[in-house]
Amino acid sequence: MKQNPKYIAQRIAICEKIKQIMHENKITFEQLAQLSGFRQTNLCRMLTGRHSMSLDNFLRIIDALETSVPNAIIEINNLIIDIRNLNAN
Repeated sequence: MKQNPKYIAQRIAICEKIKQIMHENKITFEQLAQLSGFRQTNLCRMLTGRHSMSLDNFLRIIDALETSVPNAIIEINNLIIDIRNLNAN
């Protein structure tokens, strides 16, 4: 099944937000992998945004980052709205 470019862009935005949170908290991929229980290679693959991540995996990452799910979702939703506005122009 061919992936919808709109969803790919949104998924990449979500991954970029996760990486931003990592950067702000000075958390490396290696550290996040240990905290979340993922292999570092799998975590890196998920956070490129090119591969779909399950909701459970997303929640494991958010939990490992010690950020609240509602805050992460609000910030991600704002990113998606910005992407939609850019695509509309």
